[in-house]
Amino acid sequence: MIQTRSVWSSFVAILLFFVTACSAPPPTQDWVKGETGTVSRIVDGDTLVLTGGQVVRLVSIEAPSPAYRDRAEAPHAEKSKRMLERLVLGRDVQLYYPGITRDRYDRALAQVYAQTETGKDIWVNASMVAQGGAYVRIYPDTARGSERLWPLERTARDDEAGLWGLRDYAPIQRRVEREETGFMLLWDRPVRQSFEDGRCKWPLVSSGLEAVLNATNSGACQAPEDLAEWRGFVRDGRLYISSVQNIRPIAPDRPPSGSD
Repeated sequence: MIQTRSVWSSFVAILLFFVTACSAPPPTQDWVKGETGTVSRIVDGDTLVLTGGQVVRLVSIEAPSPAYRDRAEAPHAEKSKRMLERLVLGRDVQLYYPGITRDRYDRALAQVYAQTETGKDIWVNASMVAQGGAYVRIYPDTARGSERLWPLERTARDDEAGLWGLRDYAPIQRRVEREETGFMLLWDRPVRQSFEDGRCKWPLVSSGLEAVLNATNSGACQAPEDLAEWRGFVRDGRLYISSVQNIRPIAPDRPPSGSD
């Protein structure tokens, strides 16, 4: 029954994605058209390699991390990787740049479209979100056009598609110990907000963390005063948020993902 529900949820999520994509202007109009290439290898659920060796990081999404050095593999990491393989491995893709084009590792930072055997184009970043293979994570320098990903994630979460069917990805609603590290989703309330030394800061009630966001002025420190979802990287008692868009209001009747 669980497997059947997972397959059905994935189908519904993909169908909704295509309906949404067909009923709105293509986001490619907001991006700079980049290179084309054939996908030769999949690194993980948000990273692929083209035949010429160029590594491409799918922007505005975050897939579960594979094992690396002393870090254990995150739950659903292998399934997310296989999901991306099914979408693009061996296929021609078109890169689009919504902002900066390379990171410090010389990876292309792109929104990616893949062409199917029937000639249809698939927005790969969005499809991974719609199937529950990745969650949304916005960076301001590659954010343009990414707002269409949020409703796809919401539907995937409501349907418990992919990683959202696991308790591991239910939002954290407890104290986070100082030694804990990694990317986290929290449901929490800020005690207050302040702007100091080019940073917005919010001490959080339940987790005991201090949320931090680099900003040019205090006007960027606009977060819900009540319960909200905070997503970012936790280290040494701080939650580092890449964009204020990663602080999301919570619907009053919405249960955490992965809950019964």
